[in-house]
Amino acid sequence: MPSNAGPGWKSACGQTLVVVALLMPLLFSFLAVVVDGASMMAQRRSIQNAVDAAALAASQELPVTGQCTGAYTDPYPSSCQSRVLWQANHYSHDVNNGPAITHPCVSLSDTNCYSNPYKGSDQLLEIRLRSPVTAFFAASVHLGSFNVSARAVGSAGPILDVQPPTTSTTVSTRIGTTIPGNTIPGTTSTSFSTTTTPGGNIALFAKDTVCGATKAITLGNNGNSLKVTGISISNGSVTIDGNNQTHLDAVDYGGPNHCTPIGGTEGAGAVGITTVHTDDRDWPKVWDSAAICAMPGATKFVGAGPFSIPNNASGIYCALNGTIAVAGTLNVSVIAQTITFTNAPVHVTAFIDNLLFYQTQGDMTFMPNNSDVNGWIWVPNGRLTYGGNSASQGFYEAFDISIQGNSFNILGNGPQGPPNTSTTSTTTSTPPTTIFGTTDVGTTITVVTTTPGSTTTVGTTVGLDE
Repeated sequence: MPSNAGPGWKSACGQTLVVVALLMPLLFSFLAVVVDGASMMAQRRSIQNAVDAAALAASQELPVTGQCTGAYTDPYPSSCQSRVLWQANHYSHDVNNGPAITHPCVSLSDTNCYSNPYKGSDQLLEIRLRSPVTAFFAASVHLGSFNVSARAVGSAGPILDVQPPTTSTTVSTRIGTTIPGNTIPGTTSTSFSTTTTPGGNIALFAKDTVCGATKAITLGNNGNSLKVTGISISNGSVTIDGNNQTHLDAVDYGGPNHCTPIGGTEGAGAVGITTVHTDDRDWPKVWDSAAICAMPGATKFVGAGPFSIPNNASGIYCALNGTIAVAGTLNVSVIAQTITFTNAPVHVTAFIDNLLFYQTQGDMTFMPNNSDVNGWIWVPNGRLTYGGNSASQGFYEAFDISIQGNSFNILGNGPQGPPNTSTTSTTTSTPPTTIFGTTDVGTTITVVTTTPGSTTTVGTTVGLDE
């Protein structure tokens, strides 16, 4: 203490200590808000990233149409619902260090779960996550931990923003005048409306852009009474040379070389050629051969073969460097460099992802009579020749497609084709009016304007509660 300090000095020192002691709780409160608040915000962002990634990944397992069914199985999730659960848990817990997702949501308060269908749609799923955050300062005063939550919705296909058409009405009135004698001309007004409807299922898709009788799609070559129900798309020619019962329901053709049809309404009298496109369209559907053949339980043949599939077999069969022969009754997905068939009837259905046959090289010929074929075929590097007296349900895409045989029907159930747009106009006319020395009391003109709606894609995954 200074030698010259008086009694007042000790009093001031004591007052300072009291002020400091009173401010300490306020200081610690500010520190708790800053430190614990920053920890909660960081954990909130981390769990939102996990739920967005999980919703985007899991929604890719949903079918674009129809329900996602099945129960969870180990060690590999073979059903649709189990694949959804596996992908959601993998991208939340394994990839993004978020909470584990182990079950579907049971109630509105349930967390760390998923819901499908969501809001009545089989193509939507919701994922809800919750994670505890231990606050440093809160724990020091025995307040425990806090919870942070996040959710996201994923879609099997593009989420569309549909704006309906709008209509506006304008009314104008012309005040009448006295006319000693006059003729008022008639009026004519025209209104337009545009309607867009979704396209149907694709039956055939040919990638070849070259024009000519042996290119792209050929219907009726060496066969009559052929019928393709669904949309057929060709980047090149369309040739129809069967009898009058041979036809396509609807074909979109032309491609970048502006090919013209051969036969059809110009030749044999078949019907169904309706539209023209001038672009080079890509495959409507592709499959990853390596990923499918790597699935647990897939039978992988090594070498050139040929290899045979046992009758009544079910599963995935792969010979990426060889030949697989198909015969009998099967529930399979076959991927091979070459696929061959016997002349005896076959009865085949697709095992996974609608894929029946995927031949990676050269041409494929399928000609057995009286066969049942239910599935999709892809021949990206050659011609698919399809015939026999049979009825089939599926979707066939190849570089070139030749449909042969007699009394042969194909019911297309492939992806959705391009939408159909039509424009209609309505014209209204009024005749001239002659006025003889009378008073024109005026006319009221009503104009109705219709603006077409629009459909735009806004994304495939919607993140909520960001």
